[in-house]
Amino acid sequence: MTIKAQLTLDDGEQSVSILLDSKVVVALAEALSDHQDNAQTFDLLSRHGDCLVREAIADKSNLPVAAVHRLAADSAMSVARALLTINEACARLSNDEVLALCRRDPELAGMVACRYEDFVLDDDAVIDFLEKHPDTKVRESLADNPFVPKPVLRRIAQGDPDPRVRESARQVML
Repeated sequence: MTIKAQLTLDDGEQSVSILLDSKVVVALAEALSDHQDNAQTFDLLSRHGDCLVREAIADKSNLPVAAVHRLAADSAMSVARALLTINEACARLSNDEVLALCRRDPELAGMVACRYEDFVLDDDAVIDFLEKHPDTKVRESLADNPFVPKPVLRRIAQGDPDPRVRESARQVML
């Protein structure tokens, strides 16, 4: 989507509009206070064509729900990374969105594993995926998380193929 940003200067006698390029929009997006009054602006910027603009607002806790869902499906890794740093956004993501992020990249899966408690998940699909993830770092992030359900930590401690992951789960359960 093409979003035009411009600055209007008006002294009451004369008005001048200046078209803003993406670099300026990024700086403005970063400078916007993370306040509910800016939610509509965040929503609009979540549709901006430049991923740097979307990234600049993805870590705002006052994102509207529609913007959270839009940014979760964003093709830019940096946007998904920024979104996963915000508790409010994590809590608004559906099981399918979280699972899609985990399947997309091991780094994102690791972020979910580290913050598992921040997601409101109503089935075990995500934790099952993380527990069986081929990347040892992802499984170790899950094993290091004290908020992971104890039965999952026990399974990891007993059956993970990597001894470091098994030991991490044992230590967390102490």
